[in-house]
Amino acid sequence: MKKQLIWLSILVLVVVAASTYLLTKSDNFSSPQRSALFESLSNQADKIDLIEVSNHAGLLLNATHKNDGWHTELSTLGQSYPLDERKLAELVKTLSKAELLEAKTSKQANFVHLGLQDVQQADSQALLVTVRASGKSYQVLVGNQASSGQGSYVRLVDKRQTWLLDSVVSLPTTQFEWLKQPILDIENTSVVSVQRSGADPLRIIESSAQSGTFVLANLNASQALKYDSIVDGYVDNILNLRFEQIISQGESLWQGPAKPTLFLLTLDDGVQVELALIEHEQSHYVRFTALSNSGKYYWDGLTYQISSFSAGQLNKTLNDFIQSAEQSSAPASPTMPIDEGESPQ
Repeated sequence: MKKQLIWLSILVLVVVAASTYLLTKSDNFSSPQRSALFESLSNQADKIDLIEVSNHAGLLLNATHKNDGWHTELSTLGQSYPLDERKLAELVKTLSKAELLEAKTSKQANFVHLGLQDVQQADSQALLVTVRASGKSYQVLVGNQASSGQGSYVRLVDKRQTWLLDSVVSLPTTQFEWLKQPILDIENTSVVSVQRSGADPLRIIESSAQSGTFVLANLNASQALKYDSIVDGYVDNILNLRFEQIISQGESLWQGPAKPTLFLLTLDDGVQVELALIEHEQSHYVRFTALSNSGKYYWDGLTYQISSFSAGQLNKTLNDFIQSAEQSSAPASPTMPIDEGESPQ
């Protein structure tokens, strides 16, 4: 009886595997000689001026190339925002070099299994990619990644034939995913001082001109830092702050009864930047405001949602920086004698 069950299980596995293969194989059982996904895009890669990514809900990414780099229009904010150019460069490289590795199904009923239904369908999992270069547009639907991890399933727009590419096409799944991170575009060597007001104020100053290292001005002669780089790390946390999303109606957060924690960054060119941090309904938000040269910076006045961990890094108290009384008074660990063993014979 056990043998019969084992063989039955094996038979079921074989049938399932065969069904999956039949859904993803080429309908004519032939694979032509490998060719490029887009024959002429490799010669036009440096002339690309538009990249769009859409799903069934609408436009996710509208990347346009300007003199100062790649930007996207955020309709909820009514302004453009810089993009992560490394991710765009990787996408361009992939699309311009990708080859059609293997023909798959051309039956529309099977597109769902590859994630390649038309994006007009409400349950479509596909992403429509449009690339424009020298006035010519290239379009492809990108579906699931192959279970082998070898590549992505794709289908050219208005074509029924599906393909497995020889590479994986990485794309954003939200409108915030490929935005420039971290929030600020300020180097630590440009920061002269950081001050935090409130019940537990902090004052951090640059140790020497454009050194990128900082000291805690609150520290008195009887106090010692927990470790040498803790103040530098704190400044880095501010300059490398990453966001989860940008809030389109963020102004109401700053007009409520809760009072934000305020920081003031002074830069070596005289510009001062105010950082406001607030908690609302167990979520954390920040806003950077340039107190001079207002409007020059893409982050100026926007409200960003950040993680609880990031908020905690900004909310460190003076006690988080200095050694406790127990630590500073503890004797150094005794040095144990080293047993070198007997001399070699």
